[in-house]
Amino acid sequence: EFKFIPHYDNPGVTFVFNNKIVIINFSKEPSAFLVESKESAQSYSTYFELLWNQKVSVYEGKKDTTNFFRNIIGELHEGEEYFVINGNYGSIIELKQFFQHYHKQRVKRGVKANILFNANIKGVENSLALAPAEYKFLPKDFKSPLQMTFYKDKLYISLWQKPVLGFLIESKEVVDAFKAYFDHLWNQSKK
Repeated sequence: EFKFIPHYDNPGVTFVFNNKIVIINFSKEPSAFLVESKESAQSYSTYFELLWNQKVSVYEGKKDTTNFFRNIIGELHEGEEYFVINGNYGSIIELKQFFQHYHKQRVKRGVKANILFNANIKGVENSLALAPAEYKFLPKDFKSPLQMTFYKDKLYISLWQKPVLGFLIESKEVVDAFKAYFDHLWNQSKK
């Protein structure tokens, strides 16, 4: 099993097993350290469990956000789908280019996107909502820099600003609540 943590510049990796900790630094001159200590291994294991079990993570910057979206098509299989409320990318041009490429990759994987676009996307929706996809537009007066993207037990709230800010919530109950909200908006929105 694996999970992702927000990006941070760390050229190393830590392994914890039995009563051992192995720390490997992959810098220009790689180095490794082995620590044999039951107490230290338990301490590192406790920290790992804390990270593993957290339900909310904060992501900052374009790299973290684009990694989240890449993970969607890495986690979902052909025929599976995800949902977007207020699909947009704000005024961040690099994100427009990223999403155009991303959706081409999504199509290759056979992952379906269900998108409620912000009205400011009109004119470029066809480069984003590539089949398999369905889309509609939110009302023109709906203005918000937030986008909510969700699937399975993950909800990612993107705040399209510089730097991009994202909040990942891992909760099936929260995703189910947003899905009900999506369905309500979908049934009221027009193509």
